[in-house]
Amino acid sequence: MKTRLPRNRPLRPSQQLLANGPFREMCFRCLRPQHFCHCDTVPRIHNLTEVLIVQHIQERSHPFNTARMVGQSLTNSQLIVESPNRVSKHTDLLNPKGALLYPSPLARDIETVSVENCPEQLVVLDGTWHQVKQLFRNWPALSGLPHFKVFPQTPGQYRVRLEPDGHSLSTVEATVAALKILEPETCGFDELLQSFAIMVERQLAHPSAHYLQDQAPRKQKANIPHALLADLGKLVVAYGEAAPMAEKFRPNKAARLPV
Repeated sequence: MKTRLPRNRPLRPSQQLLANGPFREMCFRCLRPQHFCHCDTVPRIHNLTEVLIVQHIQERSHPFNTARMVGQSLTNSQLIVESPNRVSKHTDLLNPKGALLYPSPLARDIETVSVENCPEQLVVLDGTWHQVKQLFRNWPALSGLPHFKVFPQTPGQYRVRLEPDGHSLSTVEATVAALKILEPETCGFDELLQSFAIMVERQLAHPSAHYLQDQAPRKQKANIPHALLADLGKLVVAYGEAAPMAEKFRPNKAARLPV
């Protein structure tokens, strides 16, 4: 078997800094560099509702992974990492009295749940919106669970990643918002959000951090040829309608041609 050697390509500036700079020691809990580690700020929360976090496999090594933060904080939680094609094999982990935190068309406001109908397990899908939709689509058992969603009172603070809209929440924010409603007497949720804020602020304070403040808002691309939009001053629009046919010239479908 032949071995393919990598080409000798020049390093990008960011890669040169890592190659020439000192080795960065990593934290093996949050998988962040030691000087960006936030593990000492993450509280231990003894939650009553079991939380099952299902993370898309492509999100596993993301540096701003809030699913790891939730699993690190909640004592009654479990984090599994799986690809969409294999996620259905974990159906035995689902509690029949559980619920899915997912904004599907059938999802209800979680604040409408009565005390006697509170779910024993809360399933949370983690990943980008596209990845989460893949997990949901490939796991039919999730459709049999009640679906709930949260309505945030304030915009999400996940400012180091681009969200679809101003009302989107990170995994840690959505999980905390739901648990605050299901078990309001449990302590530590505000401290977990504070830990999340510390992680975001530390990253934004990095000298080379250029995140959402430098990103232009996404524009919807219209299906218009570029030549028409280049110089609108030279654009001429012509409009016309066909003249209505006179009544006597309209063909009679019932009439027969003469023999």
